[in-house]
Amino acid sequence: MKTMHELTDDILKITMKIKAHHPELMKYITEMPDSNPNINDPEIDRKNLNEYYESLKNLLISYSNNTPSNPI
Repeated sequence: MKTMHELTDDILKITMKIKAHHPELMKYITEMPDSNPNINDPEIDRKNLNEYYESLKNLLISYSNNTPSNPI
């Protein structure tokens, strides 16, 4: 599993690509739930961030596969 820093960096990169190539998807990104930091167990935060990253990546892949123009 990626580190918190790697996940955050990858999420930012994907989000910027979506914004540039598929601005209509930005509403879905803003609607995705945000995880609350867990001070007692940082591993939970990493797991939640990883799940968010995977869902974001899957959304982008799915959307890109259904829209032949502007592939990322």
